[in-house]
Amino acid sequence: MDIISHSIEDLPSELLEEILLRIDSRILLPLSGVCSQWSDIIYSIQFWKRKLDYLGIHLPKEVLQNPNLSWKFFYSIVLNNQGIPYQKNLIVNGSGELENEKAKLNDGNRNEEDFDESWFKSWNTLSSGGQGWRLLKSLPPRSMPQEVEHNSYFATSNFSCTKEQFLSLTENGLDSEILDNFQPDIEIEEFYSKSENHGAIYDIQVCLLDGCGNVLGKAFSFRKNMEAEDEDSWRKVTHTFKDYGVGVRFVKYYHGGMAEDMEEGWFGVRMTGSSVKVKFPEVKKTEARFECKCKTKHKMNLNLS
Repeated sequence: MDIISHSIEDLPSELLEEILLRIDSRILLPLSGVCSQWSDIIYSIQFWKRKLDYLGIHLPKEVLQNPNLSWKFFYSIVLNNQGIPYQKNLIVNGSGELENEKAKLNDGNRNEEDFDESWFKSWNTLSSGGQGWRLLKSLPPRSMPQEVEHNSYFATSNFSCTKEQFLSLTENGLDSEILDNFQPDIEIEEFYSKSENHGAIYDIQVCLLDGCGNVLGKAFSFRKNMEAEDEDSWRKVTHTFKDYGVGVRFVKYYHGGMAEDMEEGWFGVRMTGSSVKVKFPEVKKTEARFECKCKTKHKMNLNLS
């Protein structure tokens, strides 16, 4: 009796693809070296779209049909264990929603001698004048902007109160090659208001940093002086970074303000719904890649805990 031997290389492409779909994505690329058949499957756009569907990751139709996106884009989405990083708010604790300690709601972050720089999760407090920063809840919640998911907000006192947050785009799952070549829009949004019968000053500054920590392009800066007689309704500030160049890896988000009068308490500017979102890439703008040319080792000081 003749013995017929078979190897995995003899499998039909359709069956082989079904097998590869079930293999850990982290080891698939090295498997492309087995043979040309494996390589053709693994480096195909359609395979990684199917992999997304197999894993239950759903992208908008216009993204799946974008002819400018290569297999690398879909591969980067598959590898990200934090979900889809695009159109997602990367700011952590943007409305104080992660705070659950009574002290955060009953007291400010300042005592007679100093203030707690890490009072709010993921924020680095730079200044805490007067009674410092405090977290407040809006009662009733319907008085909050409809776009904001939470009913809490940060409040400032009668001297300068400022804080900042650094975001690492790559640590949030954004692929550095996509950032360099496509430069997808980066959208900024925040809501601010004042106390009734109190004037207030609001300030926000957001800038993009490259892999070496240098400011890339022009920073966004906005300042608003609100008079005591002005309405205490919520206002929205927005900005979109476009065509910012090669090398963006970090976002520095700074905001703050104070009351215009000297009355003690938390009657300064209020803010909530801090947001930084990277839109889905659309058109490739360059083939250039960022390269650090610094002669000394540097490290960004990120406050992400």
